[in-house]
Amino acid sequence: MNKSQNQKSTRSVRDSAQAESEREKRLLQYARAQTAAWLLKLMDEADIEDFCSEGRLLFDDDFYDVVFWLMGGRTAFIRRVKPLLETAFTELSGVRRPVKNKVRGFIRDIEDHRRLSSDLAYFSADCDEYAAMLDEVLRQILGEIAGHLRHPRIEQQIKRFFGLDDACLKILRLFWLNERFNGEARAGYFICCDIEEDKNRRLLAYMLDIEGGVKAADSAMKMLEETGLIGRNNSPFDQDEVAYSAWLQGSVKPLHELFAAEVKLQALPLERCHVDENDLKLALNLLEKPAATGRSLLLYGMPGTGKTTLAASLAARLKARLWVVCAATRPERRRLSLYTCVRMA
Repeated sequence: MNKSQNQKSTRSVRDSAQAESEREKRLLQYARAQTAAWLLKLMDEADIEDFCSEGRLLFDDDFYDVVFWLMGGRTAFIRRVKPLLETAFTELSGVRRPVKNKVRGFIRDIEDHRRLSSDLAYFSADCDEYAAMLDEVLRQILGEIAGHLRHPRIEQQIKRFFGLDDACLKILRLFWLNERFNGEARAGYFICCDIEEDKNRRLLAYMLDIEGGVKAADSAMKMLEETGLIGRNNSPFDQDEVAYSAWLQGSVKPLHELFAAEVKLQALPLERCHVDENDLKLALNLLEKPAATGRSLLLYGMPGTGKTTLAASLAARLKARLWVVCAATRPERRRLSLYTCVRMA
């Protein structure tokens, strides 16, 4: 490799790394904005036992850990929230002096709390006036972050490609953001229990703003399972890795190329295929017969015995397109590849 080629290679690597860095920044901003929007929805919900108490969202340790992540860390949170709390504190009225002194002291020394998430949670539960004040401040902050929400274009491409409805896309979005930011954002905060439980499914439907509620969410989950985009155990961390990677990258080659490829061969006349005449007639009768569901034909044999050639000849006779799917070991992946072929055909 000469000097010019080496420089081009170095520049290409640098540009690729820079593009990757920019993509990660956009994804992080998107994740934070979407998470803030979900938290705002939960703050309006007063009927989910695991998250709400006495008509408001539980301000527990996990909640504050998520908020810290949204704002870029504990220090950034303090820098933003302290002046807002000080302003809100001056507007407190009708509060007993001991309580007011307690609130004033907490705000003044907020930087000194080593376990800030725990202390905030404890103080919120201990002082109703402070909890209401903090609720207002947090709504303002979360609203500012959620205001930057812009969904990536790849999501609409995935929606159209797989024929998904809005509910399916919203559930996939939750699963994929949880997968990507699980370690950083305490993603389990949103899906911490078995989705089979009614209260968790109700939470999911409400938080994702799924029109039609639990019934629509259940239908969406079933469709995602049938396509193979998620596993059949309803786990938020069990989804197709190829579709997830396509979403993660943001811009990829045509989606169908990730799951299947069209085979274009010079088809031989069926008469030249070395297949028993009765078997050939049976195959044609099966494939030509109208059917409301898919039809299957199993070709087996050692490599090089003409299975693909026969498939190409059958496709030519039927004037159909021939697709090959990946030989994945996971049934969900095979199902998704077959589903892709059907949609492309």
